[in-house]
Amino acid sequence: MFGSETYFRVLGVQVNALQIPDVITRMEGWIHERNGCHSVAATGMHGIVEAQHDPSFKEILNTTDLVVPDGMPLVWLGRCRGHHLARRVYGPDLLLAFCEKTKSRDYRHFFYGGEPGVAEDLAKSLKSRSPGLNVVGMCSPPFRELSVQEEREIEELIARAAPDVVWVGLGTPRQNGASAWCKNRGGCGDAIWSMGHSSSLIWRLRACVGKTSK
Repeated sequence: MFGSETYFRVLGVQVNALQIPDVITRMEGWIHERNGCHSVAATGMHGIVEAQHDPSFKEILNTTDLVVPDGMPLVWLGRCRGHHLARRVYGPDLLLAFCEKTKSRDYRHFFYGGEPGVAEDLAKSLKSRSPGLNVVGMCSPPFRELSVQEEREIEELIARAAPDVVWVGLGTPRQNGASAWCKNRGGCGDAIWSMGHSSSLIWRLRACVGKTSK
């Protein structure tokens, strides 16, 4: 994480007291440094409560590079701890802001999750909003436990695409586990994995940030 002054703890989970511009700055820094896979998770109290019932999920959150408050209860708690948080880090807003700010930088985006066709629709919508956005791949995995062979195929698919950012949409805590799986295996190079939730975009996002060699 990034120093005691930038985070607070809620029921044993470390939450970074950052806003969307701060997160984008961290993500771009990781992309430029290319020093391995990183992760970002936008979570609310639902994720914090899930972590109380699942120790492995709590460990995933606490080993994620950034866990940011995607919910006003966490924002209020952060304010009570002395942090200046104007608003929540809503996953879809992070996605839109990152794509808009970096559309001319040719970063490589990969969308992972959702029902068949959802990622394609999202990519098309984002390209219309941010012309020049470079989408290098997408995958809609089955909504069940993946076999070893399926995991290997997905890992190879993402590795071949060499994304800078992988936007994950599987739902908490499943999407966090997916990002941790790829980060631990090291098969996705230096890609950033980002996760959160959205009803308006029909996409659940979370952030896991890293890099891939091109």
